[in-house]
Amino acid sequence: MNKMVKSKRNVVLSTSAATESGVHLAEGSFTLKKTDAVLTSTDFGTSGHGGGDPSPKYMLLYYMSHCDTHLFKYPIDIGESWTEEGHWRVQTKSRLEGYESVEVSAGTFSDCLKHKTVFTNADVKDTKAELRNALLNGTRYLWFAEGVGLVKLRYEHSNGVVTEAELLECKVPVEDQEYLPLQIGNVWIYKWQNDYRDEAAIEKWRVIRNFSEPENLDTPMELASARYEVKIDANERRVANVTCVLTPKADSRGEVPLKKSAEIPKQSAENTQAKTPQAKTRYKRTESRCCYP
Repeated sequence: MNKMVKSKRNVVLSTSAATESGVHLAEGSFTLKKTDAVLTSTDFGTSGHGGGDPSPKYMLLYYMSHCDTHLFKYPIDIGESWTEEGHWRVQTKSRLEGYESVEVSAGTFSDCLKHKTVFTNADVKDTKAELRNALLNGTRYLWFAEGVGLVKLRYEHSNGVVTEAELLECKVPVEDQEYLPLQIGNVWIYKWQNDYRDEAAIEKWRVIRNFSEPENLDTPMELASARYEVKIDANERRVANVTCVLTPKADSRGEVPLKKSAEIPKQSAENTQAKTPQAKTRYKRTESRCCYP
């Protein structure tokens, strides 16, 4: 095993969406990469039904996360703007507009950071290109409350459709000065709707992983053993807590525990004991690609 230093972090959010009346729409996971300089959306995997909403735009996180573009650049500086090319060659121009007070179902939040992005020239290559380009192109506004996260979204799509979302409730137990706190266990619940939906959707986000991406330096360290332990949450069988303990040989520095939590599909929960080492990676993915519009 090589000596490691922390250089960046990968954060995975699990998501589930249903109509207000309880009809399941979709579920999946989204990955963000955070460094000292930027926070970027990098990947996702979902399954479900669009219910009339243009596929795959059936989850709120699609509206907040656009692959290959930065959600934040650090340090936060009002008036700062940046341009870049995202997935499907969409051109983006983002700007931190200032601070505003925002009132939503979860309460009134003062001094919310207002984040504006203009999307142009999307170039989707498929049979629904016209619709998807129209959904990608447009102007998106995000409002973030310090220590809370996203509290409001408004996306004015280029075809005249408007998507709006508000925070209903959240659970962020650890004090954090970030505008999007990403500790494991943080939970947000949103209500959102657009012109393609007769009924609003309720969507839940939960941070299930937050781990460093190490760089290997110096001389490799030889392991004496490696042990994996998997425990299924009795109250939520879809969640597996995975512990990995790596033990270097006697001339090394002792045990190096690595703890991770992973969400596993319902149908594989019964077989976890027989397939322990794979439990943390068996995600249910009927779609897996980089941020489809």
